[in-house]
Amino acid sequence: MKLRLISSSFKCLSDELNQTFTLPNVSITPDDTTICAGDFVELKAGNWSSYEWSNSSTQPTIKVSTDGIYRVTVTNNNGCENTASTTVSLTTDPALCGSIGVVEITNNRMVSVYPNPAERIVNLDLVNYKGTIHLQLVDLKGGVYINKTLDISGNQTLELSLDDIASGVYFIKVGDAIGIENIKLVIQ
Repeated sequence: MKLRLISSSFKCLSDELNQTFTLPNVSITPDDTTICAGDFVELKAGNWSSYEWSNSSTQPTIKVSTDGIYRVTVTNNNGCENTASTTVSLTTDPALCGSIGVVEITNNRMVSVYPNPAERIVNLDLVNYKGTIHLQLVDLKGGVYINKTLDISGNQTLELSLDDIASGVYFIKVGDAIGIENIKLVIQ
């Protein structure tokens, strides 16, 4: 005679009476994260038999762009379930997010970055800049990929080559005696 045992506390199924159950050791990556308003993060739950996210998705990963607590319940091959959660927070802090597209700066100055996202080349239109400027391309960890000092007078368009730079999120920093502007750049 076969017995089917259902453990209500662990939600595992077995056809044998003397079975050891292992709960899935599920975690969501990245764990508790902050994203810039308008961006998204891809949450991953690992490799399991099935998934049920708090947003009703049944895929191994979800892309989210709103803040909140996201939960996933996974099931392993034995029918055992376990749940994990992570918190996604939004920020508009310019120090973390920079700005996208055209940015107004003091004294009627403006920086325009295009195309954004970029692949091999990005253009910077500098309007009403005069004197020495410092131009940098930095990654999210502060690594510097482009570092130039230029003398500018009036309006100028600069073309930056991105050939040796990996895909990802970067910031273009344009600075002079008046201040520094950070512009977010996505390289594909």
